[in-house]
Amino acid sequence: MKPIAYCVYREDEFIVAQCLNVDVSSFGATREEAVAHLKEAVELYFEGESGDAYTPVSEIAVGQEMVLGSDHGPARLGRQSRRPGGGVAF
Repeated sequence: MKPIAYCVYREDEFIVAQCLNVDVSSFGATREEAVAHLKEAVELYFEGESGDAYTPVSEIAVGQEMVLGSDHGPARLGRQSRRPGGGVAF
């Protein structure tokens, strides 16, 4: 067994649970349902993956920032690189 870290947020009418250790997310009508579905999805994910797919995480913080949307045209960013898990580092 492995511990998983996840974040939960509302997207339209659903609650989304997104795992921070592997690139897996799920949803439900309630927080409890979304987390239960996430646990099941992560277990299924591990059935087909090696142990290297798991990334331990710590010091989790949640933030929210405003960025230019598509109505302002393409955003020009400075030097950037892709982070594991899909984030962008500058």
